[in-house]
Amino acid sequence: MNNYDTLDGDDHFHPYSPVCTPCIHKISCWPRTCKAFATRIPDEIWFGKTDHTQAYEGDQGILFERRIPKTVSADDRNP
Repeated sequence: MNNYDTLDGDDHFHPYSPVCTPCIHKISCWPRTCKAFATRIPDEIWFGKTDHTQAYEGDQGILFERRIPKTVSADDRNP
C-alpha cells in the first residue's frame, strides 16, 4: 500500500489535486481534508480517478463544487 499523503514512489509530495484544489469544500492539502472527508480525502478523488460529482462512500452527501474566484474591481484595489 502506498502512502500518498507523504511521498510517492518518486519522493514527491502532492499538494495539488485536479479535483480537490478548485473545490470550495477543501480545507487542507496536508493533511488532505475537506468538509466531506474530515479525516482524509481518498486517493481516488485526490488523484483525479473520480471527479466526485456523484456520491462516494463516506462523503456525508457533500460533493464537488467549483470555487469561483472573486473578481477584483478597480474600487477594491484603491481603497
